[in-house]
Amino acid sequence: MKRALFFMLFSLLCVPLAASKPTVVLVLSGGGARGLAHIAVLEALEAQGIPIDMVLGTSMGSLVGGLYSSGYTPKEIRRLLEETDLVGLFSEPALDTVRNQNTAFSYMHDHVFSLGFGEKALGDGPSLIGDQKILELLGYLFAKYPNMIDFDDLPIPFRCVSADALTGERIVHESGSLVSAIRSSISIPLVFSPYPYEENRLVVDGGVVDNLPIALARSLGADIVIASDVNALQFQSYEELENLSAMAVQTVFLLTQEKAAMQHPLADLLFLPDLRDINSLDFTKPELIIERGRQAVEARRDELAALAEKIGSTRGLAVLDSNRNGAYSLQPTPTILQIAIQDLSL
Repeated sequence: MKRALFFMLFSLLCVPLAASKPTVVLVLSGGGARGLAHIAVLEALEAQGIPIDMVLGTSMGSLVGGLYSSGYTPKEIRRLLEETDLVGLFSEPALDTVRNQNTAFSYMHDHVFSLGFGEKALGDGPSLIGDQKILELLGYLFAKYPNMIDFDDLPIPFRCVSADALTGERIVHESGSLVSAIRSSISIPLVFSPYPYEENRLVVDGGVVDNLPIALARSLGADIVIASDVNALQFQSYEELENLSAMAVQTVFLLTQEKAAMQHPLADLLFLPDLRDINSLDFTKPELIIERGRQAVEARRDELAALAEKIGSTRGLAVLDSNRNGAYSLQPTPTILQIAIQDLSL
C-alpha cells in the first residue's frame, strides 16, 4: 500500500510542466478612438475559442478591457460604443473651480474650451475638457459592481494602468472602484484633468508610463500574451496637429511609443491595426476603426490559428456564441437603500 502511494505521488510530481494549463493574458493599448479596434480582436479570440485569464489595459484599452472583464460580450461592447455619443464626451467645458487669480483675458473657441492667462501660468485650470459626462457614462456602464471590489473577482480578472502626476510612478489598479480606475487610466494630460487617487495624490493617463503593458503581464505570471497596439502605425500629418487637444495626444504618443515598441517582442501574438489616417480623438468613425481591427486580425490569421491549437493542446477551447447575453447582464441590479445629502458649500 505504501509503495503504491509512493509511486502515485512520484508520478504526479513528474508530470511535465508543459501539461499544466497556460495562463493567457490579453493586453490592450491606449490610443483614444483607435482603441475601438480592440473590439475586433475580442471577437476574433472568441471565434477561435481562446480563453482569456486576465485583461490588462491602458487608457482606451482600459475601457474596452474593463467592459470585457466585467462580463460584456464583444457584440455588446460594439453596440454600446457605437450608440454612445462619444464625440459629445469631448465637448464638455471644464468645470470652473475656485480660482487663485483673476483671468487677465481669455479666448473662447466654439464655446467649448477656454484658455486664460493668469499671473503665474497659462490657463486657469488643469484641463481643456470637463469629465462629468465621462463619469456619468462609466457609472452607467459599471453600475452593477460596487464601489469597492477586487478586480480578480470580475468574470475575467482585470488590471489597468495610470501614472502619478507628480512622480511619474506607474500605478496598477487591481481593486477599488472600476469607474475610478478606468477614469484614472484615461486622464490624457491637458485634455482631462488629473484624477484623485488615494489620499493627496493625482494621476494621469497610463499611456504616459506604459501604453502597452506586456512586461507587466509577464510579471503577473502570463504564460501566453496576446496584445493589440493601435498606435504602432500612427503617423499624424502636420495638418492634423491644428489644435491643443491633438497636440497633447501627439506629445503623449511621442513620449511613450518607443517603450511600447520595445515590448512588442514579449508578446506571443501581436495585432497592429493600420490606423494612420484616424485621429486619436476622432470618434466619428467607429465602424471603420473596428473594420481596421478586423483587417489586422486577418493579417495574423495563421498565427492566431496556430496559437489556438497550441493553447487547445493543454486546455479546452470554447467557441462562444457571439449573440449570447453577457455575464454582466446576469449581475443583480443595485438597489438604492439610502440617500444622504451632504453640505458641499465652500
